[in-house]
Parts: sequence; structure tokens; C-alpha cells
Amino acid sequence: MNKVKFYWGEETYTLCVTQDDCWLEDGPSDISDRMLKGMDELALENGMLPPEGLCVECYKGKYVDVVEDYHIAGITIKDLNLHRCYRCGHTTLPWTSVERVDKETQTQKGNQIK
Repeated sequence: MNKVKFYWGEETYTLCVTQDDCWLEDGPSDISDRMLKGMDELALENGMLPPEGLCVECYKGKYVDVVEDYHIAGITIKDLNLHRCYRCGHTTLPWTSVERVDKETQTQKGNQIK
């Protein structure tokens, strides 16, 4: 499970993400549609799988598997598995790729400190 902190308005929330679900750890029970869509996008960016591969950006296309170099925090991760909508290009990271990105960025941070 990943935990991601995010700001909504002036409040800070913690989003808990697994492969097939996401929920607010400490948030309100009445969530606006806008906040719910934002939470879904954040969850998909942090390893949650989309429902039946349906694109959460355009709601028309489906995700296909893509392997390419991924650039984040000034580093390049070679041959990372991604899911990309064939229709609008929206990209998400599968769970295993999220773990690999976390590991690589932590390794890079550790190397910079030494």
C-alpha cells in the first residue's frame, strides 16, 4: 500500500492506494465530484489499476502497455512499463513500475548524500 499526502484547498489529506482501491485515511465523508476525480487520478499515478482498463481522462479509450524511458526528479529510468490510453495519451504507472520508480529515486537520493 502506498500513502500519498496531497493538499486540497487549505487542508492536507492522506490518500491510501492499493492495486484495486484508494481511500482517504483522514478525510471528510462527503467528497465533491471534483475532489473524487482528483483522488482517482492521484491513485492511478501511484499504482492503482484503472477499472477494466478504461481511461480515466477521456473515459473513451483503453490503456495499452508501453515500455519506454521515464524521466522523473532529474533521473532517467530505462525501459519502464507504462499504461497509456491509445485515444488521448493519458499515462499511468502499473504497481510494479511505481515500486521501481520509488526504489530508483531513493537510490539516487542516497548517492547524492554520500
